[in-house]
Amino acid sequence: MRGFFVATLVLVLMLAPVLVSRGQIARTDGTAMTSGGTPTVSACGSAPAGNVTGTDTAGTIAVGGGVVTSCQLNFSTTLSAAPPCVVSPWSTVIIGGPSSVTASALIVGLSASLGGGTITYFCPGR
Repeated sequence: MRGFFVATLVLVLMLAPVLVSRGQIARTDGTAMTSGGTPTVSACGSAPAGNVTGTDTAGTIAVGGGVVTSCQLNFSTTLSAAPPCVVSPWSTVIIGGPSSVTASALIVGLSASLGGGTITYFCPGR
């Protein structure tokens, strides 16, 4: 039994630096910890312009005013490849999803204008 615990501890110690550096550590309650810098938003409405709360890994985008059918989230750092991303507009009638994901940005496409609304994003590979 002691060998099992020692092997488990060694595995955790070996993987911890990799998981921490990629922002993919889970808390004991099963929720994911996120990390990364603070991204910026561009081309996401006007008066007021859109803004973001969160990290490169996960957060919410407050969509600016006006007619807005897409928003661009610019990651704080560029990866070597585009991460997988999932998005969800806070709406019962507007459909949204990643229309483009690159190593440096996520562009969210919307089926109709979401001016003044909110979009949630999650990019676990960040």
